[in-house]
This record gives sequence, C-alpha cells and structure tokens, in this order.
Amino acid sequence: MSYCNATYPAKELERVKLGKQRRPLLVDGFTIVKRYEKDSLAHYVAVNNRTRSIQLVFRGSDNLQNYITAVQTALVPADDKHFANTLPGPHVFEGYQEAAIAQMDAAADAVAETQRKYPNYATTIIGHSLGGAMAHYAAHYIRRKRQLPILAVYTLGEPTIATVEFADKIVEQIGVPFYRIVSSNDVVPFIDESPSLGTGPATRATEIYCPDPNAYGMIRCKNVQDPRCSRHVPCTELSWDHHSDYAGFRASQRVCLLSQLVR
Repeated sequence: MSYCNATYPAKELERVKLGKQRRPLLVDGFTIVKRYEKDSLAHYVAVNNRTRSIQLVFRGSDNLQNYITAVQTALVPADDKHFANTLPGPHVFEGYQEAAIAQMDAAADAVAETQRKYPNYATTIIGHSLGGAMAHYAAHYIRRKRQLPILAVYTLGEPTIATVEFADKIVEQIGVPFYRIVSSNDVVPFIDESPSLGTGPATRATEIYCPDPNAYGMIRCKNVQDPRCSRHVPCTELSWDHHSDYAGFRASQRVCLLSQLVR
C-alpha cells in the first residue's frame, strides 16, 4: 500500500484473495488515517480496529530523487537534534539521514495524534527498501526523542544505512523487537557493506529470511552468520530480481493494480 498514490485502493484491496487458500491480501479493517507525500518522500499511518493496531509505513524508492538519495553514501556525523546520545564521528550515510529528517517530525506527529485517538492500540513501524532505512531512523527518533511507545519494527530489503556500530546502537536504543526481512538473494541489504569502512546491516536486529521469494515460508535466523540465511548466499549470486518479493507477497506499485480486479 505504501506505493499506491491514493488511499482509495485500500478498501478495494481488502477484497482481494490470493492462492488456493484464498488468503486475504490485506487484513479486514485496515484504514489509512494520515498520509504524507512531499519532495519525493512518502509514508502513511494506518489503523486496524480488528487487530487493535497502528502502523507507520514508509514507502521505498519510487522516483529518481529516491535513487539519488540512495547513492549519497558519504559518512557524516549523526544529526544531534534527531539522534542525540548515539555515537560521535562520521557514522551515517548522508542521503538516508537527510531523507529521514525531512519527514521524521511529520511521521512522529501523525503517530502521536493517532495514539491519542486509539490509546490502547499497539504501534509498529514498517518500511521496504528506502522505506526500511526510513523506518530504522524514525523508530529511534519516535522512541528516544518523542518518547512514544512502539511494539516492534519491521524492515523489508533494508539497505545498509550506516556503520554496523551505529546501526546496532540505535537498534539497542529503540529497545523493542527489530526484524530485518530479507528475500532470497536480494543484493540491496549488502550493496554498501564495506568491512574497511565498517558499514553493513545491523547485527542486533533479528533477520527473517525468505529462502523462496515466491513461496510462503520464512526462517527466523539465530544470528547474522546463520548458514540458513542471507549470509550463505555467494556475492556472485546476489541480484535485484527478488528485492520486492517476500514469501509469495510483493512490495511494489503492482500491488495497487490489484484493486482494479474487484471493481
């Protein structure tokens, strides 16, 4: 849904069923209550009355500016206003930090307002690709700076956003379960990994690995070196092909087109 350019497909997508088991694409009761789209970036806040939950969801790369952001990988110090008490020195990728800061206050304000309206609902923060990077940063800001409660963080195909030390530091400071979902041989989580610079995926986040991008089934990895998980894939076999495919589900704008099937 984060790739759809309007809120109306959500109600239509509730009626879409997938596969022989007729699994629903969306859980009934999903409603977008706040949507942000500005300067090439987007996120929304949704509420589900059935599951008594709030979701803050960040969109992944959807335009040229997003891809420019992804290649701005100069290491710079963390912004003191948004990431106080983390680590001194150059640890974060410039482009991702700037993109996160641009929408962080709006996202936190939307979550705070929604939590006031639904005080007993649990909040999760989610993002795919670039959106995963935004979710990683925003979860820290929302928890540490804004002091808002969240239940968990889920990123799908999250790229490397900083040094491993910094990425782990903010996972630790977020203080709630943090799940990195990786699809088969997806190259994106490892593109900017560099042992010499110390950059790479967070090791303190729990990896959830989808060995077959087109089949329902996931592995909860024991650690980053678990031989069943993404680390076992040779670098020569890493690819963009399944960056948007997760255990039979797809994270892309194509999902929005399914709404046309039920009109």
